[in-house]
Amino acid sequence: MSPAGLIMPDLIGYVLDGRYELLSTLGSGSFGVVYKALDLKHNSPSDDRFRAIKIVYKANRRTYELEAVRREVELQSLVTGYPNIVGIHDAFEDENYFYLVLDLCLGGDLFQQICCRRAFAHNDEHLRRTFLQIVDAVESCHEANVFHRDLKPENILINTDGSEVFLADFGLATQRPIVDECGCGTQVYMSPEVVGQMTDRQPFDTRYADIWALGVILVNMITSRQPWCIASSEDCCFSTWLEDRDFLKQVFPISDGANLIIQRIFQLEPLDRISLSELRREIRELDTFFPTSNERIETSDLSWFVAADVRQPLTPQVLRPPRRPPPRPLRLPELKDILGETGSTCPSQVPSLTAQRGFDIPAPQRYYTGVEEKSPIKYAVDHSTSKTSASSRVADQSTGAVKVGQVGSVVGTFEDEKVEISKHAQALSPVYG
Repeated sequence: MSPAGLIMPDLIGYVLDGRYELLSTLGSGSFGVVYKALDLKHNSPSDDRFRAIKIVYKANRRTYELEAVRREVELQSLVTGYPNIVGIHDAFEDENYFYLVLDLCLGGDLFQQICCRRAFAHNDEHLRRTFLQIVDAVESCHEANVFHRDLKPENILINTDGSEVFLADFGLATQRPIVDECGCGTQVYMSPEVVGQMTDRQPFDTRYADIWALGVILVNMITSRQPWCIASSEDCCFSTWLEDRDFLKQVFPISDGANLIIQRIFQLEPLDRISLSELRREIRELDTFFPTSNERIETSDLSWFVAADVRQPLTPQVLRPPRRPPPRPLRLPELKDILGETGSTCPSQVPSLTAQRGFDIPAPQRYYTGVEEKSPIKYAVDHSTSKTSASSRVADQSTGAVKVGQVGSVVGTFEDEKVEISKHAQALSPVYG
């Protein structure tokens, strides 16, 4: 179980904001838990009544980490409504938690499709259709001046029948095209300039870093494997690829056409990388991602050994991140509502919603003795606050309410933004599963 799942109380059965009833746990991560919720005020009888609610705890988090959550809401709201992107419908916070109300995707994530269900193995059309949706989602983000910086299969969600995918998790996203934050993201999906080892940690363009990550995802989808652990000359697989750009085709069952596309993505010079529009066109025109009969004869025995056992690692060394100590608990909060205004100059599509008085959620304290376990549902309606309009520019002074999602101009407020930097490998096995 993840750290957040161990530390945070079980909130199933609680009603947030007098509106969202938490039904079940969908997943958890280092700093939060995601619940399936029923929107009690939604008039539609369809599945639109269900939402995913991401609850992120604040305990022992640094100021810039808390601001990063508010930035995540801000940027995800800018791309809400675009196809193949998880939309955010509301966001609020109290003393201990942030609450993000999101589109619900019940089909799992792309990682599960790749390594558990093997959904793309020798299925050209399904792979093509899915990858093009990912490209479209990234291009929509870039057109809105939002750069994701953590593209990976775990951040791409799937609908129930697997026909549609949705880009999620904008926790590391930025609106700055040029940054100098090397090491930001998930290590295996970082481009060489993001890693910084080969570029002396020079500033880089986040747009082209996203395109590189798409290349790693494409390799994942075709082969169910990782091409290397890290795009650094110190990595044996990557250094071999630097010497021979056909290396991936020699060790993986990849068609000649797919190999050429991957080579155009994996250009060391960012400006030389294929554009998203060109990538979309070449993926559409590609006959197959997998070797033809003639190509199989020419492929080395090693690639077919790898293809026969996708769990066979390319390198023996697997680095694991250190375990995080559990955060110390906060006291149970006085009621804090979340209300609309923080003066952002960026338009937000997140509707304002006033939380109800009596909103009583226990603090993260599961690890500590002498603390009462989960209490029954506690919520009450106070009509004096429940009708506050979205345009209100004054927080409820009796509750100290602050609405998440309008947190100041992203370009201005976060000019000196910090992000959580991955200093250690995260599940750096070069093989899925």
